[in-house]
Amino acid sequence: MDLPRLYPEQEWSLHGIDIGSALFPPKIGPYASLDLRAHDIRSPIPEAWSWSQSFDLVHQRLLIWGLQKPDWPVVIRNHASLLKPGGWIQLVEGEWVDHSRPVDAEKCPRIAKMFVLMEWVSNLGNDVFVANHLEDLLKDAGFQDVQKTQFDLGYGASAKEEQWKRPSAESWIDLFKGLGTKMPEGGIPGVARDIEEFNQFLNELPAEVLKWGYTPKLNFVIGQKPEAGL
Repeated sequence: MDLPRLYPEQEWSLHGIDIGSALFPPKIGPYASLDLRAHDIRSPIPEAWSWSQSFDLVHQRLLIWGLQKPDWPVVIRNHASLLKPGGWIQLVEGEWVDHSRPVDAEKCPRIAKMFVLMEWVSNLGNDVFVANHLEDLLKDAGFQDVQKTQFDLGYGASAKEEQWKRPSAESWIDLFKGLGTKMPEGGIPGVARDIEEFNQFLNELPAEVLKWGYTPKLNFVIGQKPEAGL
């Protein structure tokens, strides 16, 4: 969706929300005009901000690990309250477990275990498969003209540029490290029996991703708020 073409004479202002302000850049130079605020999107936007029905576009991305499954409809309703009638929402999430591309567990045992680990995360309340039903979430919330576009997201050997192959393969260690603290007694079935085996799995995973690659999909889903509102 090319918003400048939809609204060619629109003057744009950018506003951002995160649950904390630790990653906000200083308001100098190119960031001086950004309006960045700390807020938990699971809660309605404060009325004092006067943001209700004032935005042409709300964009949210990569919150699979940050939201629990029941949070998604609530968050989408909160976003809808910010949009003008006729405004657009765009959600971007990774389809990390792609069942259309089964993994050869004999050739890539650690990547196969990574899929099992991601599915296990659903037991913690996160919706690992939310990318597959973002369209339904938007339709259920009353959005119209809902559309999805997919892109391949390459890690390790699948990365498009040589400079990103190793860093992308190694990124999974940091992503999954915290899950070791949530390991139940007896371990994670199909992944590791204890924290030592889990750490060994993480340490060996990058080499396998670097050799064989990993290519999940990145789903971009858009929807338009009806002119009559939601």
